[in-house]
Parts: sequence; C-alpha cells; structure tokens
Amino acid sequence: MSIGVAQAEEGHFAAALESYESAQEIFGQLQRLRSKNGARLLANIAITKAKVFEDRKEVVAAFSTALEAFTEQKLLESKEGVRLLIEAGKALEELERFAEALDHYKTARDTLERARALGSLMGIEVLEKMSDAQFELDDLEGAESNLVMAVAKKDAKGALDSAEGAALLQKLGDLQVELNGYEEALTSYRSARQILEDRNGLKGFSAACLLANMATLEAASKPAQALEGFEEARKLFLEAEAIDTEEGADLLVNLANQHVKAGEADLALRHLRHAQEVFQTKDLLNSMSGVKLWMNFGLAFMQKEGDSTAPSAFEETRDALGKAWKVLEGAKSRVVRGGEAGRSQANAGTETLLAVELNALMAQASIRAGNFEAALADLERGRALIQRHGGRGFQDTEAAAEVFYNLGVCYSEMEDLDQAIESFESAASSLKAQGPLSSSFATEVCGALADAYFEAEDTSKAVETYELACQSEEAYDGDETTLALLLTKRGLALAELDDLEDALKDHEQARSVAEEGDFLQTGLGADILVNMGIAKAKGQLLEEAVADFEVALEILEENEMLETEMGARVLQNLSIAQKQLGDVKGAEECEAGARRILGLCEDREKDE
Repeated sequence: MSIGVAQAEEGHFAAALESYESAQEIFGQLQRLRSKNGARLLANIAITKAKVFEDRKEVVAAFSTALEAFTEQKLLESKEGVRLLIEAGKALEELERFAEALDHYKTARDTLERARALGSLMGIEVLEKMSDAQFELDDLEGAESNLVMAVAKKDAKGALDSAEGAALLQKLGDLQVELNGYEEALTSYRSARQILEDRNGLKGFSAACLLANMATLEAASKPAQALEGFEEARKLFLEAEAIDTEEGADLLVNLANQHVKAGEADLALRHLRHAQEVFQTKDLLNSMSGVKLWMNFGLAFMQKEGDSTAPSAFEETRDALGKAWKVLEGAKSRVVRGGEAGRSQANAGTETLLAVELNALMAQASIRAGNFEAALADLERGRALIQRHGGRGFQDTEAAAEVFYNLGVCYSEMEDLDQAIESFESAASSLKAQGPLSSSFATEVCGALADAYFEAEDTSKAVETYELACQSEEAYDGDETTLALLLTKRGLALAELDDLEDALKDHEQARSVAEEGDFLQTGLGADILVNMGIAKAKGQLLEEAVADFEVALEILEENEMLETEMGARVLQNLSIAQKQLGDVKGAEECEAGARRILGLCEDREKDE
C-alpha cells in the first residue's frame, strides 16, 4: 500500500490504483480487509478512483464501501475519516446528489466541532463545501451562514490574505448577490480585489469575473466608476483569452448597457454585436442571457431613434424587444411543459423579473412613439406580475420601480394626476426599499413625483420631494444641469409657500451651478433667471427682478428661443414687474410682445 501512496503523491494515479488493488487482493487473502489498515486501503482506492474513473457511480460506490469500513473500524471520527467524508461528498455532488453530499459534510463538521478543530484548514473546507451544497439545494441563507463562518475562521487563522482567501470572499459576494445583499456583496468583492492587488494577482478569468460583478453592483449609483470597472474587466477577459466565453459575453452586454446610459449608442451596439456572435456560437441566444442581450439592443436602438444616420432605428428597437419577448415566452412555456426539471426558485424569479423589466422597456418604446394606450397595456401586465409575485419581494426591485415610474409618465400625459402621483409614489417606495436614494433613476423618479405634487397644488409635498431628488443627485454625483433644474423648481415651490428667503437661496444656488457648469447662457440658464426674478418680484425686489428678466431675454435671443412659450413667459413677468415700478409704456410693450409670440406658437402648432 505504501507504494501506491508514493505513486499518488507524485500524481501517478493510474499506477497508484493498480498498486492499491494489488494490495486489496493480498489483504483479502490474508483476511485483513476488515481491519483499520484495510479500511484505509479502501479509502485510498475510492479517493484514487475519483481521480481516474469517469464513471462517477462507480466512484460513489467505492466511497460507500470505504465509509462502511471506516464506520465498522471506528475511524470515521478521525482526521482520515473527515477527509473521506469530504471526498465522498464531492463525488456525490458530481452526480447532483446534493442532499446526500450535505449529510456527509454535516457529519464531518460535527466531528471537527467535537474535536474543536472547525477553525482548521480542513474545517474551513468543510464549511465551504456545506455552503456549496446548500446553495444547490436553494438554502441560500444556510449557505451564506456557513460561508461567512468560513471567511471568519480563515481570517482568524491569518490565512485570508491569500489567493484562496480572495476566492472565498468572491464566492461569498456571489452568494450575497443572490440574497439581494448588494452592499454586503460589494464589501466582499472589494476585500477580494484588495487582496489580489496586494499580491499582484489581479489577473486571469476569475479576477475578470470579480471586476465585472463589482461593476454590475456599482452601475446604478456610480455609473462612471462602473464603466471604468467594466472596461478593466474587459481588459482582463481579453488578456485571459476569455472574452468569447459566456461570462465574457455577459460582461460585454453589461458594458454596452453603461454606454447606452452614457449616450454612446454606437459603442454599445459594437459590444452587443460581439456578444451576439458569442451567444450564437454557444447556442445561448434563446437563454436568459439572450433576453438581456436583445433588451439592450432595444435600448441602444431606442436611443438612436430620430438620428438621421439610423433611419431604421425605430423598427430595429421593436424587432429587438420582440426577440427578447419571444425568448422569454419560450423559456416560460418550456417550464410549464415540465421541460426544466429541478429548476430553482431563483431561476423562476430571474425570469419573472426579466419579464417585468421587458414590459417596462416595451412601454418606454411605445411612450417615445406617443402610443400611451399600448404603453399602459404593457405596464399593466408588468404590474400584474409584480402583484402576483409580491411575496418574493418583487415590489422592491428596480424593475418594479421602472414599471411604476412609466405608469406615472403615461397617466401624466393622459392628465390623470391622481393615478400619476400614486404610480410615482409606488416607484419611489420600491427604490427606497433597496437603500438610500442615490442614482440617476432615483433622481428622475423623485423629480417626476415632485412635479406631479406641484401640479396638484400639494406644494409642501412638492418641496419635500424636490429635496429628496436633490439629495439623490448630489449623492450620485450626477449631472449639473439636473441639479440646477431641481434647485430652481424647488425654489418655485418655496416661493408658492411664501418662503421667499429659502426660495432665493435655491435660485441663487442653481445660478451658481449653471455658471460653474458653463450653461447659464442656455435655455435652462434663462429659466433659472426667470424663476429667480419671479421670487424677487414676489418679495418686492422689483428692480432686481427686472434685471433678471432682461438678462433672461438676452439669453433666449442669443439661442434663437425668444419666439417660444418661454419667451412669452419672460415678457409677461417682466410686464408685471414694470407695471409695479410705474413703467406703464414698457409694461404694455412687453405684454404686446408676449401676445404676439403666443400667437406665433399657436400658428406653429396648427401647422404641425
């Protein structure tokens, strides 16, 4: 038997197995198989067969024989017994007999706990294997608990700062994502990255997946940082010659999504076409990854609608979204027919979330086309899915928030203010349940809700909600023009509440943001000055108000925007201020100018 051990240590497993089987014959002739050494020989045979045999059933049978011998010889609670249980569990996992594997791992854990050795390297391995089996059995909470313990014990042993420790943290992050613990997952991923960077080990396929996962979690709140992360991950995939794997293609889809959000549709389409080639080669176009691919094609084409260089973008948007829907419906029908035995609740949840997201996306396409009835039909289907699966927390997802937000947009366009407010409130509630409001979408939702409150003359709520929108935009470190617009809108609402001091502070801040961002000489800059002038006029700072209105008129004229409804609005407010200052002639001239412009606007509307 010692010859076989030496051969196995050198990696000559086939030769080792021959030596073990020869020893087994001798042990049998000497009737020593039912001894401690006989049990150890059977264990070596099973472990070596696992290295050599492709028939996993025969391997599992060999482990069963060895475990019976270890039990009979009272060796199961030894270090050798624990190792045998671990290897037997691994063999069972390969046959997808996860419940039996978990039983072996539990027995091993109990033995190590009694020996106070759960903090050993073998104990850490047992905890990790238990977590793997529990994950496959959909016991995600149990899986996380064991993996957290494994990380803690590895850290206590001073072994976390290693490639193996980084891999353990990465696995924990993946599991926390499955449990929607996104902040916890980011913490785990960042720790794994730091370990790899310190060891100059941030390279290869696994590291590429780590960076891609980090960027995916950062995408909502830190888009610029996420884009850098996706690009860095893409570089690692390329260096590892793994960009044409399923994971590499998924990275390209996520990278494309960030480019769409940055307004770079052409660059997004380039990455999507590469991903499409990979998915086609790997027969994945009809998978959930394919659904995401087609959805992002739809987003990119939607962005190009109206672009003279892409006259077919409108049709391509609908074609891409139609393909996504076809794939998703196909997946659901296969499940109904029982074609996906063993399909987990997590997979079912993923498909439902994708269906909700796709309904929202199709509705956006209809909204852009001005077809609000079609959009409402898509959104009501999405809402029905959310309500049907409410117990799984679907109400508190970004996909649900997209549905509610777009419902609010539709109802606003249809002038059903009550329904619009209710929908926007549901969208905000979904986002708040996910954590602090700190994304461009959160800003958009809160801004729309505040606008609706203001239109409904619920001005106090409008002020509160504009504040939430401003906080989200500042936390997200987003677009300066958005922040300036929100500030001046909040200033308008505060002026309605006669809080002129705070109103002027908001308008002044909006003006400062516009000056720093070099967009004061634009239409938005003019709007800020008009709103500030209105607040000053209300506070009887008439001369300052007139000065603001006059500067706003100059800006509109420079931008060829004077003969618009905005130009008429400025002239009307300037007329009121001049009249209060006793400049009757100037007031009459401004009023006449406003009437003339409104007439032009009406004529243009009729022509259209």
